[in-house]
Amino acid sequence: MTATPMTATTMTTTTTTATPMPTTSSPAAYAALQAKAFEWMEKFQAANDTLDAAAWIDAFWTPDCVLQFAGAPEVAGRGVLVEMFTAQWALVESMKHRIVSLDVRANKIYVRATVTVRVKGDPKEHGQITMPGFMVVFFPGDLGVDEDGQLKVDDGELKVDDEELTTVDDGELTTVDEELTTVDEELTGTATATLIHTLTLTLPLTLIRTLTLIHNLTLTLIHTVTRTLTLTLPLIHTRPTASQKQTGSRCTSTRRPCRRG
Repeated sequence: MTATPMTATTMTTTTTTATPMPTTSSPAAYAALQAKAFEWMEKFQAANDTLDAAAWIDAFWTPDCVLQFAGAPEVAGRGVLVEMFTAQWALVESMKHRIVSLDVRANKIYVRATVTVRVKGDPKEHGQITMPGFMVVFFPGDLGVDEDGQLKVDDGELKVDDEELTTVDDGELTTVDEELTTVDEELTGTATATLIHTLTLTLPLTLIRTLTLIHNLTLTLIHTVTRTLTLTLPLIHTRPTASQKQTGSRCTSTRRPCRRG
């Protein structure tokens, strides 16, 4: 599906504060700038979808670029970004972005999009994960229609609405929280894919693996304790005490006094 760039009228109703556009002076010039920005963003997202972090960063970001995910700390520098995305995308089988709307303001492009992801190891019958997101990319200078060369981002802000992240279970959509409410459910199939994908939005790969291991160990401990108590509690209630053995009492209950005949 190909999205159509948003018009100036549409953005006026959806944007509370709008910066004047110094590089355009007419609706026709603004439309041309929108079209140029839309074409650039399609290339930007297509390179992202190749899951080649180094190629994407080198082609579309400056060496000293900065990126911030929602309220998380900023990630700065070409090497750090490449390492981060390489680790995250190692868990992804495929990714596809689709532009919903876009607008240009001075040195910024605002874009609303959806991203559809399939996580490695997730059974095919569970389908793909689609979620909405919003991104602002900043350029070193104001954008112009006659801009030559490859535009590169020096600063970016990204927000993915993970509350909308859903998985397909028996033909119905269920939220991630509902998938994880039952402690007896093992981290396999859809639950694994959903949890890993949610965590990769904000957490390093090492921490993801650590949390997954802790969860698995917790489930194992719960099952072990439950089984042990199930096997031993009946024995505790029925086994005679030492004093009962000496007196020859046949009483096996610990809840009431024994009657001696």
